Amino acid sequence: MCNLYIILSMKSYFLLSRPLNFSGVIVILLILFLTKGSIIQGKDGIGDSHPIPTRTYRPDYPDNLRSQGIVGHALIKFTINKQGSVVDSEVISATHESFGIASIDALRQWQFIPARKNGEIISKQVQQRFKFTLSVEELAEIKVGREVFIKVKGRIIKADELDTSPVPINTVIPIYPEELIDSGIEGEAQVKFIIDKDGYVINPQIMSTDHEKFTLNALIASLKMKFEPVKLKGRFWNVEMEKSFSFSENTEDK
Repeated sequence: MCNLYIILSMKSYFLLSRPLNFSGVIVILLILFLTKGSIIQGKDGIGDSHPIPTRTYRPDYPDNLRSQGIVGHALIKFTINKQGSVVDSEVISATHESFGIASIDALRQWQFIPARKNGEIISKQVQQRFKFTLSVEELAEIKVGREVFIKVKGRIIKADELDTSPVPINTVIPIYPEELIDSGIEGEAQVKFIIDKDGYVINPQIMSTDHEKFTLNALIASLKMKFEPVKLKGRFWNVEMEKSFSFSENTEDK
């Protein structure tokens, strides 16, 4: 069996013929050819060639799953006919039914240069895996239930320019990542964020972290914080500051 892997990421936008609606969808095209031989510049022997995608569409991320922060994948089997069109699509497996439906809907619009065998155009059955993912920023926004990555208008004052540090109204303990339970791993994550004029945290970003698994929960912890609005000379201001969150199975953040 001869395998050809084609990776389509945000950087390979030239393969896409319309704007992307969901940046979190990563499409991994895995074409399984039922022929023998090695891949040499996309060909198997003299007169043999694999299907080449000329038009691709990313599947839309199902709204009901995105709103719940659900990620997953779908594996689809289909045939590329002699005209280079996709036919006979079938879901082999999917972590959620909606991922399978979205994947097949996208595949209907794909187009290929058809495969050849001994110089003759042939139909080819292939498989495609669609992976549906969300960035940590998207997941954090979903978890807190509000828009948090927004453009800030007006001047932003740095916290170290103030006579006194912004006053937190609440204290938030970051949740220790489930994946690290019983690992003994401890550490910190440094988060920079903006306190808006109403005292809410917006636009958090990780400045440093001792473990990548701390990233999401550190962002969520910062977003759950609330501060007394900063007022100077009769006006409320947006303030930029940083906070370190400590992670331990037995220790609260400081």
